[in-house]
Amino acid sequence: MPVRYYDWIAHFGRRTPDKPAAVDLGSGRRLTYAQFDARIARSPAICATSSKVARGDRVAVLALNTTDTLEVQFACAGWGRCSCR
Repeated sequence: MPVRYYDWIAHFGRRTPDKPAAVDLGSGRRLTYAQFDARIARSPAICATSSKVARGDRVAVLALNTTDTLEVQFACAGWGRCSCR
């Protein structure tokens, strides 16, 4: 049974693009919803070209607790948004 996915980052990126979405406490980097959505939207294309990851592949992440980790998780969940299938 397929799981429905709602892209709430993209939703808030359109509704409130300048509001803070994520703060990386380690580096101090702050991302608005528009910036966070743009970075997430680019992630599948980067994975497809540099890591040869395709839709349907399993992806494991071993990383520190940063906003980069969130980007990978949201990118994998929203792979259908990507034009790199």
